[in-house]
Amino acid sequence: TAASTLQCQLAGNRIGGVGGRIADALGATGLQTNSFSLAGVATWPQGQRTDVSIVDRSRGVPRLTQYDSMKDVITGIARTQHKNIYCEEYVNQFAAAIDSSERLGGLLENATLTTSYPTQGSRIGEQLQQVARL
Repeated sequence: TAASTLQCQLAGNRIGGVGGRIADALGATGLQTNSFSLAGVATWPQGQRTDVSIVDRSRGVPRLTQYDSMKDVITGIARTQHKNIYCEEYVNQFAAAIDSSERLGGLLENATLTTSYPTQGSRIGEQLQQVARL
């Protein structure tokens, strides 16, 4: 964790990672920033104000298969007041994850590359292909 946060004296990841903090600083100047992880949940790209979008190296951004039919249910869950701080945070994270997945997945779904990448059996090839799509 210390390598991800560049804060050896502080335990945990509550300060965010160095990549996320850089995005926070750039965002504070008015620039639009995004942070992505191709390695799952990670500390390095997480900021205090910058959230991370997770992109799978081979599938891109997985989307909820039945989103259109479940949209009203998801909205209902997200608008319900649960009167429990843990439930509220879970619902907020749930709604944010669904929204992010749908928004980014929709953009990447239409992305076409003019360069072909040799991804067969190559983890780094798959990751670089997703980076190119972003």
